[in-house]
Amino acid sequence: FQMDVVNLPGEHHDKLMAMGDAASVAVFSPRKRLHSGFSENKSRSEFIESHSSGDGAWIMTKCAKTLGGECSIKFDFNRTVFSLRCPIVTFEDSVAKNTSIHPSNFKLPENVWGIAIDDSKIQRKLLDRFLQLAGVQKDRCIVHGQNMQEIESFDDFVIEHVEQHPDDYFVLIADENLDVADDSMSTHVTISGSMCIENIRHRLLPDQERRMLALVRSANDSSRDIAIYNSRAHGFLPKAPIQRQRVLEMLAPAWEKRFPPGGWADEDAHVTPNVPSLVEDTGTDSEEELQIDMAELRAEVEELHAMCSADDITLANKWPLIWERLHALKGDLKSLPNNGRAAAAVETISSLRGSTLPNNFRGRWVTIHALVKSIWT
Repeated sequence: FQMDVVNLPGEHHDKLMAMGDAASVAVFSPRKRLHSGFSENKSRSEFIESHSSGDGAWIMTKCAKTLGGECSIKFDFNRTVFSLRCPIVTFEDSVAKNTSIHPSNFKLPENVWGIAIDDSKIQRKLLDRFLQLAGVQKDRCIVHGQNMQEIESFDDFVIEHVEQHPDDYFVLIADENLDVADDSMSTHVTISGSMCIENIRHRLLPDQERRMLALVRSANDSSRDIAIYNSRAHGFLPKAPIQRQRVLEMLAPAWEKRFPPGGWADEDAHVTPNVPSLVEDTGTDSEEELQIDMAELRAEVEELHAMCSADDITLANKWPLIWERLHALKGDLKSLPNNGRAAAAVETISSLRGSTLPNNFRGRWVTIHALVKSIWT
């Protein structure tokens, strides 16, 4: 990979050119300010005020070396070219490296159940579709989260289901933030999906737990968040557009890491090996099947808009609930196909994260509302 940054000639450009290769060496040296040596009729204090410490380019080249690459700079007659070069691995190559077969040939065993939970109606539909695209039979897909009872009893439901099917495998997917509050309540409770998974894994017997691949799905994907998810579950799934190839690319490495080829799972008579399917796939992925229902998204946004139009005291008191609804909207927007306006709305929502009502919330919500409305208008 190479990135070039091209600028027009600047002050003392002729003198930099006259230095030849020495100019490039000096640029990437620590505590080096080339222009200070060229300037005339300026005091030392003026140099200090108008120039940095001289470590910027040196730090950049250190970062490039960390990536296995390098930085360079060239002073041409009519321009300056700064270049960054570093090796990269494409996502497709990375997936291929981490799995023994190509994701398009990945096949879940027939005796696998797909169990998921999300408090968003939109996301529950997408999760059901996700599981079917992954290869789980439709009558073995279970998606909960429709109401408070389903969320609060989810741990017990999963454990009981695993106990009732001792010869089967399970793909368990839980949304990280499960809101169990009634909108009319001034307070609410948010249950952590990753903690649900952790509790389920601890309560299952070892032989039961080893037949489960448990994944956390969330719109929050910082390195700190992912580290927490991985400490409680077997992996993490980002909220992203649901497409057949993308589903297999996400699930195949996680499944193979959990159940390595040639391991104990392959010796189990009830498991179908992960080999290329000989059955012709007649399924189709129409845009309608894979996209979020815009009518449902619009209803969700307008309901949230009504909540965000309340007076300042109500907004402050209900902020935890409003934030959870905003977070759910963020997940829905990240599940849309590539869309610049949706991405801008997601970034603005992320900036609101916190335990108290942010400053200028109304103005920022107006921006979010306008961006999201422009998606369906």
